[in-house]
Amino acid sequence: MSGPAILALDRASRAAALALNNRFAAELSEADRRRFDWLADNAYLAVRVGMVRAFLIAFDQDAGYDSPNFLWCRARARRFVYVDRVVTDPDWRGHGLARALYAHLIDRAVADGHDTIMCEVNLVPPNPASDAFHAALGFVEVGRAAIPGGAKTVRYLERRLPAADGNPQIGDWREQNSNSIRFFETKRTRNSANSAKTGYFFQRTLPATDAMRYVRAQSAERGTDNGARAMAVIKHLEAGIAVAPQLVADDFVEIARLGFRTIVNNRPDGEAPDQLPSELARALAEANGLTYHHLPLRGYEVTDEENVDAFVRLAASATEPTLFYCRTGTRCTLLWAQYAAPRLGVEATTAIAARAGYDVSVVRDEMEERAALAAVAA
Repeated sequence: MSGPAILALDRASRAAALALNNRFAAELSEADRRRFDWLADNAYLAVRVGMVRAFLIAFDQDAGYDSPNFLWCRARARRFVYVDRVVTDPDWRGHGLARALYAHLIDRAVADGHDTIMCEVNLVPPNPASDAFHAALGFVEVGRAAIPGGAKTVRYLERRLPAADGNPQIGDWREQNSNSIRFFETKRTRNSANSAKTGYFFQRTLPATDAMRYVRAQSAERGTDNGARAMAVIKHLEAGIAVAPQLVADDFVEIARLGFRTIVNNRPDGEAPDQLPSELARALAEANGLTYHHLPLRGYEVTDEENVDAFVRLAASATEPTLFYCRTGTRCTLLWAQYAAPRLGVEATTAIAARAGYDVSVVRDEMEERAALAAVAA
């Protein structure tokens, strides 16, 4: 399913974009035409969908921009892109336009060697829709600040980009042959002035069948109470289906002990330095008698039909109980909500997700559409 065409925010489109911007001045900050032209002309990326259904303006670390939010980010990151504003016309919400703009931005930022996307969302006054949207895209909070004058308090969010620094990281690996996996571990320090990472690495090559001995040794060294950890992070959504945030290597013994039969990883490799690679996760799962599937997708891809349909097929056919995991469990829950709504109803599905700690309102339109199609088919 192809996405919407992403076009430059050129002069001919700016009057419409400015009008849309100023309809949401509380969230975006109001601008006059001169200021808006400066933003678009000096941006790292200024793009739109249609004339103008949605638009995005972003700056990189080299911009001569005086925004206090941009300056906060620049004091804490090196190679970053800051999303200054993104908005969708209310008549076009629910069509994935903001997700498409972010996908376009992320692809360009990765290609240009940036390591982080940063933005802020209002805490006071609150903006729960933006909170849920950015959480679904994999953003995490990294700070808060009161804007001078006290009118706003904001949460600063970031999303780390894959393969940002090119250095060996925890989770870097290479399959040596059908029976062995090479592990890399990295010790790192963080320089508080510029967040630069330094460190060293060493490697061990272990037979896949010995992976659990490696894991148990590391767990003993850390004193990990993994049973308590697994019980705390796993959230049951319905009979036979649960979700969890990123698993670590020594979770797999406990997951098998808890009775799970299948694990589905919804996270692409390389999203974070400490992420367990898929093939290592597969080896650990199989060493504990678990079936493993990898259905990777980015946060903004949770409503793509092919991804939802693939999730539905897996959920319906996997040997239960099945545990789905990603970075926080949000992606898995948003996929599950679209699978469950036709069977359980939109409101019941939303309530179940909320009890598990997840907000699925960002996919409500898709839930309602799938529920309606199921009702017609019945």
